[in-house]
Amino acid sequence: MNCKNLHLILSFLAFSFLVTSSPINKKVVRIGKCKTPGGKAVGNVNTEDICNTPECKAIAEDILNSINEDIDPCDNFYEFACGNWIKSHEIPPDQTAIGSMSNINKENINILTEILNGEYKPNKSLTEEQQKVDKNNFTQIQNLFKSCTNTNAIDAKGKEPLVKLLKELNINNKDVDYTKVKGLTDLLVKLRSYGSAVFFDYTIDSDITYSSKKAFYIYQSGMGLTREFYEYEEVVQIYKKTIHDMFANIFNEKSEEEIEKITASVYDLEEKIAKISLNGQGVQSNIFNPDMQKRFNIETISEAYPYINWKAFFTNIFEKFNINEEFNNEITIIDITSSYFEKLGDILKNTDNETITAFAEWIIIRQYGDIISNEYKAPLKELTKVLTGIEDDIERNEYCINSILGSYMGMATGKLFIEKGFAGNSKEIAESIIDNIKEAMVKRIPNMTWLDEPTAEYAVNKTLAINKMIGFPDYITDPIELAKDYEGLKSYGDDFFTNIVNSIIFKIGDNLKSYFEPIKSDEWEMTPQTVNAYYQPLNNQIVFPAGILQKPIFNYHSPSYLNYGGFGAVAGHELTHAFDNNGKKYTIEGNYENWWTDSTNEEFNELAQCFVDEYSSFSIEDKNGVKHYVNGTATLGENLADNGGVDRAYEAWKISIEKDINAKENNKLLPGLTKYTQDQLFFIAFGQIWCTKQRPEIAVKNIKEDVHSPAIHRVNGVAYNSQRFAKIFNCPTNSPMNPEKKCVIW
Repeated sequence: MNCKNLHLILSFLAFSFLVTSSPINKKVVRIGKCKTPGGKAVGNVNTEDICNTPECKAIAEDILNSINEDIDPCDNFYEFACGNWIKSHEIPPDQTAIGSMSNINKENINILTEILNGEYKPNKSLTEEQQKVDKNNFTQIQNLFKSCTNTNAIDAKGKEPLVKLLKELNINNKDVDYTKVKGLTDLLVKLRSYGSAVFFDYTIDSDITYSSKKAFYIYQSGMGLTREFYEYEEVVQIYKKTIHDMFANIFNEKSEEEIEKITASVYDLEEKIAKISLNGQGVQSNIFNPDMQKRFNIETISEAYPYINWKAFFTNIFEKFNINEEFNNEITIIDITSSYFEKLGDILKNTDNETITAFAEWIIIRQYGDIISNEYKAPLKELTKVLTGIEDDIERNEYCINSILGSYMGMATGKLFIEKGFAGNSKEIAESIIDNIKEAMVKRIPNMTWLDEPTAEYAVNKTLAINKMIGFPDYITDPIELAKDYEGLKSYGDDFFTNIVNSIIFKIGDNLKSYFEPIKSDEWEMTPQTVNAYYQPLNNQIVFPAGILQKPIFNYHSPSYLNYGGFGAVAGHELTHAFDNNGKKYTIEGNYENWWTDSTNEEFNELAQCFVDEYSSFSIEDKNGVKHYVNGTATLGENLADNGGVDRAYEAWKISIEKDINAKENNKLLPGLTKYTQDQLFFIAFGQIWCTKQRPEIAVKNIKEDVHSPAIHRVNGVAYNSQRFAKIFNCPTNSPMNPEKKCVIW
């Protein structure tokens, strides 16, 4: 993790592009036999009840092109909702997956590419001073973008930028002994100052237990492979070849014998580290469970993990970034992977100086090797292709906007996006949907018999207190305020490597300085162009960037039932996170504190176990036909959010009909889809936001690492447990989508 904001780990992120589909063919029935909730077959519809605008016709066409009407929705709702979409879409050779959300991302990228390839266009509503700053902001973004897309200039520099950086770092200094505490600590400071984490990483964020304070978080550093891959000999051999070839490319003065020795020592150390590391699901679990964390100050951590001089590490980091403050015992350090740190000392004690040297050089090569010329980074590219199944490099503009601009100038880039990509009254409609979902939750809580009165009352108050943030932070529309985010950062149009080094160093310093700044309750952890959403328990807030408020998830031309089935399900998902197995542990103020009575907590755990058992029975198959099962415990929070979110979205839609004097006009049927009721189309809209195809390599990786279930199970899992779904689609009891036993909490 390179200076990664822990908020992105702490947040209950709701969506990931990397979801898995596994269509299953079932018996064929005609959807025309589906009935309305009252049991009456859908008949003729008056023409005035159909929306025939060009926008509605286009929306209807997209839905019809995705549905597989040869499949009974009661047999496999995911295949019914997405079957034809899956058949008609191929994964691009440069992508690991394709889906409704990745298509939104592609459209967002196209909008930004067009802007960044053009000239600056003055905003006449700005003052003269604001326009001057606005133009400079644009130039800085465009310089970074152009330096990234100019692959000819990157290739012309070859490996020299990386070679120069390695010489400056002088890791292979024969006068330094990294087996000693001082030598190792100095090495860690030197490399972390360039964003390279050796053996561990840190970041600064709100204290997960006391949200009004900040803390330093320490955790295991990232590795070259996902932990499980170290167990696959085929992958291991390819990875070893990658290490060998990259060292040979960068250090061509070394002999083959030296390169082979370096490769063996680097891999052996990395394998040992992998064995003591937690996988992604394990780290996520620890983040949400302070009982699995250890809290230190600078004195106590020095006693616990004496193989690093922690006082010197943080003091020297402060000095390098001109932080004129003492790292004293008042500063809290939270260890979220304590089992890793407890074992790391023994590994370091048995590792020689040459191995640590080579390993540190490998960390730099692995990080910065990706931004040198194609010729010299070829081994890293080949490894990526093996691990992900992709055939070609990702389109350069997409890489530059998502990975580079998104990481280093995300808010400035977001400002460009919202000016062109956040249309009409989208924000107002989204706000109304969220407000109705909150109202639905407030109405639902008192009717839940397993909740006792004190817990129910607090849950209602927590719901009412949830803050919503939609689209973008207001300050980015003021160029002068926006420029403050990047004060001291300068980009150049022809030097990509230098731009990235400067951006990484700037971001590290910015994160360090944030410790001494007031906590901002309205701080955004995602950029406006991001196709995602999140619930932040430390601030009790739900956040929806403009990037996700795009079709097919959200379209201000769509009938209300589609927007509630799409975006409403997203919003309901995030709100439900406030009450899932993790969010329930946080108070209205965002502190980690129990507000549940013992009896109600026991009831929750019993109901949650139903979901754990149910989802643990779901599986996908790899390319060899081997089944891989969902981890029902690791995915519990997301599964609860999926199920509760769709229920609240449906109820919110019904609330909107009661409130909206134009409800009939806003809920017209669509041409070609009049055989379906609005209720059925609500669920179809939900199912279709998860239409996805994914490469087997990534599908297997995600089911082991991701806290989200594969797409097919996110959709069908909701259908299994929904009495409404069964009634709306007239599913017989114990049909595949209507089992007699259902799991319900919220």
